[in-house]
Amino acid sequence: MDKKEGKRQYRFLKLFGDSVKEFTHLENILILAMITALYVVLKVFAANLDISSRVSFTIMATTVAGMLFGPIPAMLVGTIGDILGFFMKPSGTFFPGFTLTEAIKGLVCGIMLYKMRKPYFFRIEAVKSEDGNMSERKMPRFDYIFLIRVIVMMVIVAVINVLLNTYWLHILYGKAYTVYLAKRITENSIQLPANIILAYFLLIGLYKANIHRFKK
Repeated sequence: MDKKEGKRQYRFLKLFGDSVKEFTHLENILILAMITALYVVLKVFAANLDISSRVSFTIMATTVAGMLFGPIPAMLVGTIGDILGFFMKPSGTFFPGFTLTEAIKGLVCGIMLYKMRKPYFFRIEAVKSEDGNMSERKMPRFDYIFLIRVIVMMVIVAVINVLLNTYWLHILYGKAYTVYLAKRITENSIQLPANIILAYFLLIGLYKANIHRFKK
């Protein structure tokens, strides 16, 4: 193993250790409780199309938890939020497989967003004034790398939804895997652009508001 690979593995493992340390501050626990409450609200007001289909934006709460606190807290938000949301508004039969899916999505959001560099909103340009003096001016900048990261994250989340939740439905209701697969692919493909747009502007808004100042 070369040095570069070793450093990458160390940074990856440190991500989990740092996210666990987030629980050592009371302020962070309170913020996580509020994010979990938001998750529950989004789950309660999700649109149930039928027994196997739902339009929900709970991933937005998981995304915020992942950005602020990392993979482990985001997994807990997904897990606790899914369980509380079910008992607040029961829909069908409770099945722990769906809770596992939410935990894995929290893991993905935390890995993709935690300790990520702040998006660039402006670039500095040198401007020459009429009297010949040089000055600096802030110009708006679109950070396409940040957008690509959000797109990749939401595509991974959609794939997890399709593969795992389809399997859980197959176990729960006994129908063939392929019966649910095409339907789940269509549903997630339709919701994917909305998730990307919402997550992108939500995260940009939180970064601009310097939301990190509220956590320890």
